[in-house]
Amino acid sequence: MKNEIVVEVGNIYKRRDGLLAFVYFKNPVSGMFDCVVIGQCSLFYFVNKEGRYLNSVIESPNDLVEVEQD
Repeated sequence: MKNEIVVEVGNIYKRRDGLLAFVYFKNPVSGMFDCVVIGQCSLFYFVNKEGRYLNSVIESPNDLVEVEQD
C-alpha cells in the first residue's frame, strides 16, 4: 500500500493500529522523524518522511497513515 502523507514536525497522525502519534523532531543527519504515541508513556520511535516505521517495506502498526491534526 502506498502511503500518501508527508510527515511534518508538530503534526499529530493516526497510526495503522488506530493510536495517535505526535511528531516532535526531525533528525537533520538521518532525515528520520521522532514520534511519541499519545497517551502511551515512553513509547518513542522513528518514521521516514512518508510515515513508514524505520523505512520498512512491510506494513507496521507504527506506520503513520493519516494526518489527525496539523
